[in-house]
Amino acid sequence: TQAFGQFVQQIRQLPQKILIIDVRNNPGGFLDVSQEIASWFIPRGEVVVYEVDQGGNRLPFVSKGYKGLENFQVVVLINQGSASASEILAGALQDHGVAKVVGERSFGKGSVQSLVDIGDLGSLKITISRWYTPNGKNISETGIVPDVVVDSADPKFASSTDPFIDAATETLLEDSLW
Repeated sequence: TQAFGQFVQQIRQLPQKILIIDVRNNPGGFLDVSQEIASWFIPRGEVVVYEVDQGGNRLPFVSKGYKGLENFQVVVLINQGSASASEILAGALQDHGVAKVVGERSFGKGSVQSLVDIGDLGSLKITISRWYTPNGKNISETGIVPDVVVDSADPKFASSTDPFIDAATETLLEDSLW
């Protein structure tokens, strides 16, 4: 958190308040990291993600409300390789209306799993709950659907070295989206 806080201090000084968060091909990581990053954009106490167990019990994970990046125009880049914690971050920022998500539908790895030791046979991974975005979308079922879909085969990207960055830049420049 301290290192990310220092990063935030530096980008607050940027002359233009725009930010592209690229989680393409990010297979995820830890929930607490997604929660920490989302806390720089989402007000304190607002839901970042819900964990819903097999009995239907909902456990909310909420923003810590650090503030500092809430006035930025933000685009989150995702693709089919974006999964788990990266989907939690993209879904939270999208549902709270603080970022536009650009790219392809994400992988849809919205499950919480536990390892069970089964002796000499190894381990068994069991799904114990699922992640839901603040607006109730089951990440496992739908993945994160971008606000702006990028089709690399689109002729407008024929000379592009990175159609996703081009689409993100175009999205940031369109005043009507903000």
